[in-house]
Amino acid sequence: MWGVQLLLVNAYILYKTTHLIMWKKDKKSLISHYDFHHQIALAWLLGNDGSPTNNQPAKKQKIQDSMASDCSTTSTKARRVNDSTLDPHSGVL
Repeated sequence: MWGVQLLLVNAYILYKTTHLIMWKKDKKSLISHYDFHHQIALAWLLGNDGSPTNNQPAKKQKIQDSMASDCSTTSTKARRVNDSTLDPHSGVL
């Protein structure tokens, strides 16, 4: 979550910089940091068209279903991680 918050802050700084320097917009026309976060959260939750994002296209859904079935058919477990497996000289991992 820290990384996501850092990306959002950097995105706002980029938004503000490009509008002020490149596009010569007035500082009063920019949205606040809170409104910027709010708009991004709404876009994540509702998508660009305002509908919920759980309605995925059929092609994307088929790909996800095939990936899930591939993962469920393999029954091999990962090795256990402990101090002896992480040893740089005699460990297996």
